[in-house]
Amino acid sequence: MQLVIRPLERHAELAQAEALQQAVWGGPPLVPSATMRAVLEVGGSVLGAWLDGELAGFCFGFPGWRQRQPVPPGLEEPAGGAAAAAGPPDGPPPVPGEPGRREPVFHSDLLAVRPELRDRGIGRRLKLAQREWALRQGLHLITWTYDPLQARNGYLNLTRLGGVARRYVREFYGVLDDELNRGLPADRVVIEWYLTSRRVARRAGAGEGPGDSGRSGLAVPAGAPGPGAGAETAAAGDAPGSAPEGSRAPGDRPRHRPQLRPDPVPPAPGPAERPVLNRVRDDGGLPVPLDWQAPGGEPEVAVLIPARFAEWRQNRPQWGLEWRFHLRHVLEAALGAGYLLDRCLPGPGGAIVTYVLARRASP
Repeated sequence: MQLVIRPLERHAELAQAEALQQAVWGGPPLVPSATMRAVLEVGGSVLGAWLDGELAGFCFGFPGWRQRQPVPPGLEEPAGGAAAAAGPPDGPPPVPGEPGRREPVFHSDLLAVRPELRDRGIGRRLKLAQREWALRQGLHLITWTYDPLQARNGYLNLTRLGGVARRYVREFYGVLDDELNRGLPADRVVIEWYLTSRRVARRAGAGEGPGDSGRSGLAVPAGAPGPGAGAETAAAGDAPGSAPEGSRAPGDRPRHRPQLRPDPVPPAPGPAERPVLNRVRDDGGLPVPLDWQAPGGEPEVAVLIPARFAEWRQNRPQWGLEWRFHLRHVLEAALGAGYLLDRCLPGPGGAIVTYVLARRASP
């Protein structure tokens, strides 16, 4: 089977992207096909991943501007080669307002992969194709949001793609009424993806093999396994846990409940290890949040989250709310103290996933 990534422009193709949203989120489409068509008219992008003539996934976004911000520590030095030279020779496109106060940005609003086709690297390939598209427009930055309680999204966005987050926004989308978000405040972190940084260029090209090139228009075998994860993760495949793949709040249709070890919580860190800011107890295989502490200025700190939040919160609304408010306070404190949400690592026993927050972005 062959996977081809190309722009979606015709009404019939955009209608398929609209139908895929309903399959993933379990509710009305978040962005109707007519809206996607209008956004295309003013510089937006809809990229589709086609598997033997069927739409397997898509990503959608649009250009805009934001208040200019300093580049996060560790991302200042651009990569050499094609990534650095991809934009127009005259630099990025102009933006309205006072010179030097605003910067162009492309916001990636949706990423969806058909549920039965996850864990094949399709989401990553779509994002890399989106990066390639943005670089051709002279853009250096893509942003998007995701729910930090979704472990798979964290792994894809931070560890695999090289994005970082330094903003936590309470109720970013207000109230969402789809199956996945109903009854839960729609808190999000904002990913910043610095396209020409060494970190992102390295993640884009690292470990590419058959089936993981991510280049738009390139046919790749969809069934080929993705490359192994980085050395720190000690894992292979697409992601730890079973949270959904994508931006915003993609869908999750868990197939089984894993067998957990009696105590999935890691022991207290030793002197050479990064401190863990929050404590979690095991309740019959279910991680339950306890207390937390603010960071003390260490180079790196860790934060624990449940590996399968979307699955485990079904029929446990209070448990889901406890985790939402717990993680909200922990991440607001850490990001407010100047840390970056840097990477996402699998934890012991399969029940816990670890976020690493750092003063400086890792390579």
